[in-house]
Amino acid sequence: YDEDDYLINTMNCKEVRDLGDRTIASKLEIIPAEVDGEMTLIEYTDIEFDVELDESFFSVQNLKRLR
Repeated sequence: YDEDDYLINTMNCKEVRDLGDRTIASKLEIIPAEVDGEMTLIEYTDIEFDVELDESFFSVQNLKRLR
């Protein structure tokens, strides 16, 4: 929902599995409210949690490079 409580997307979580020592939904479907027949599917096949990241990873320069 947006700030005016208008439905923007619906997210469906599916296929709960053990990944990276946690139990999570391995498939996420994001369906836009105003576009029929469209969907974004995110599927986790492998995942790592609590990975150490250097602060420089989040610099503006690095974020532009990752696009």
